Amino acid sequence: MKKLLVSLALLLVLGMSACVEPEMEDPVTRINNALEAIELPEETDEDIHVPTTSEGETVLWESDNPTVLAEDGTVNQPDPAEGDVTVTLTATVRIEEDQIYEESKDFEVTVEAGD
Repeated sequence: MKKLLVSLALLLVLGMSACVEPEMEDPVTRINNALEAIELPEETDEDIHVPTTSEGETVLWESDNPTVLAEDGTVNQPDPAEGDVTVTLTATVRIEEDQIYEESKDFEVTVEAGD
């Protein structure tokens, strides 16, 4: 009987702890984790994958030279006479909760000139 009561008490405690919602990370940590998880190549001569989500967060992109490397990862190789072109892609993660949290990270990608 004693074992039964202990077992029931243990099940009750475990069952109640399963009902408690896990604490979510704070927005700044979530943003930093999302930005740190993004990986882009340093050099390319073809289209690249530019993630629109990272660690469950939405990622928005901006290119400082969309003619060569667009926000969606589309590459237009520069003319060989121009040489390779380095483009900065900026990833921004924004979370709106009780206030707006936003952080950005720059990625430099060199687009190799065409043949």
